[in-house]
Amino acid sequence: MTLSSNDINMDMLNNFEYFKNNMDKIKETINFIENNKSKNNIYEIKNQKKIKCKYGTTCCDGSCNRHHPVGWNAEEARKRLESITCKYGSKCTAKNCLYNHKQNNLKSLLMSPITLESLSSPYSSDILNTKSSRSISISSNSSITSKPNQNYISLNVEYIANGFGHNDRIPCWIIMSDYGGNIIFNEKINPNLSRKLYEVVSTLEPITGITMNILEKEGQSYNKVMTDLKNILDKDVVLIGHNIDIDVIKLGLEPGKDYKNYIDIAMEFRTARKYGNFIKNKYFSINQEKYILLDIKEEFSNLLDDAKVTMSLFKKWIKPGETKKARAKKKLIDSKFTTINTDKFVIDGVCCSPYRKDKCICLINSMNV
Repeated sequence: MTLSSNDINMDMLNNFEYFKNNMDKIKETINFIENNKSKNNIYEIKNQKKIKCKYGTTCCDGSCNRHHPVGWNAEEARKRLESITCKYGSKCTAKNCLYNHKQNNLKSLLMSPITLESLSSPYSSDILNTKSSRSISISSNSSITSKPNQNYISLNVEYIANGFGHNDRIPCWIIMSDYGGNIIFNEKINPNLSRKLYEVVSTLEPITGITMNILEKEGQSYNKVMTDLKNILDKDVVLIGHNIDIDVIKLGLEPGKDYKNYIDIAMEFRTARKYGNFIKNKYFSINQEKYILLDIKEEFSNLLDDAKVTMSLFKKWIKPGETKKARAKKKLIDSKFTTINTDKFVIDGVCCSPYRKDKCICLINSMNV
């Protein structure tokens, strides 16, 4: 059915009359939409400025508009990452990965990303008799079955909070043990004696066992502790630790100068598990590992104990040439043991949940800044 010219003209007249009679309401609607749009834009901009960048001082995006710690520079962050070995090595599939992928010319080619060189008697007989370490060279996480003798040292670092986010941490206690399990470095840091005066928000005592009174009585300046540490370290040390890449970055250790490479216990024991329709990596805590793999029943321990436990886990299950990782992973997966729920997700208003997004309050803290 086709409309006649008269019908079309009548429709146009009716529409014109409708707009004429309702012009005020139309203007109000348009103004309401425009005002709300501008308010939302301002709200988003304000919120964006308050949100802290999760990469902190390691953010390499010069155009990042989120909040970064004082002293952050994208170019310096990029240079630091370039000096760190990518944990995936030649198997890395990331298109824009900023880590170092070059391989070492030595036989120990497949190694973990960042590596610490530790303190120890570099030429002790126990160390010289060991084979080389897992993934510690400059390319990947895979274990190597044959490597030259290495100077293995375990590194454990405790942190206190200088902010309310779970990445706002400064070291307060550094411990290292040699291959034989002997403590070779044990120093606390008094933040009040450091050149950079940090505002300590919390010592996180429920999980660290540290108080400001302890640090003030037993701690030395940060510069003094780091000088003593680097006097022991050298370019031939292979560091062992749990989430050790964080310790390397926080302490500012340089590969090829302060350490050769490192082995991350958490990465060695991680397993791929299916959760519903997704495949995710499962990680185990040091308490689970020592209970199941070392038969150590104590639920609670201090940093001195953890340094020895870390080395024991390496020697018994991970050491290249004698690795039993497959068996260890099966024991961890099959075990029904779970540690007592002592997780402290928030302490003194500080977020302590870097691995639990459902418990993380960093966004809430940044909105309240």
